Amino acid sequence: MGISKFIKGHYVGTEDNNFPKRKYDTILLLAVIEHLENPKRVIGCLRKYLDDAGIFIATLPTVRGERIAKLLSKLGLSYSGGREEHIECYNKKQALALFKDFSTTHRYFEFGYNQMIIARK
Repeated sequence: MGISKFIKGHYVGTEDNNFPKRKYDTILLLAVIEHLENPKRVIGCLRKYLDDAGIFIATLPTVRGERIAKLLSKLGLSYSGGREEHIECYNKKQALALFKDFSTTHRYFEFGYNQMIIARK
């Protein structure tokens, strides 16, 4: 059962110009930012689709989490999969800087290997 059965929304690529002409209360960037060439540009483009009380919810691996995942993968204890496609890993300061024009909340999860940002306009 896919998540799309539970979440009403639109699924589009970052280079897709076919966004519906409407505002959203939430935009999810879950395990996306680390794969983008220019995340600030993408966040800036998506900002105009948030309603006035809208929020971004973003998850990113931490630098520490990335190092551990690479080690576990080398030892054959973890699947490397998408991690090989990560362009950048972010510490807390760098992650928050992506959302500098927002009011943000930052949390670590999964033993500090990942981080979540909730950003409000």
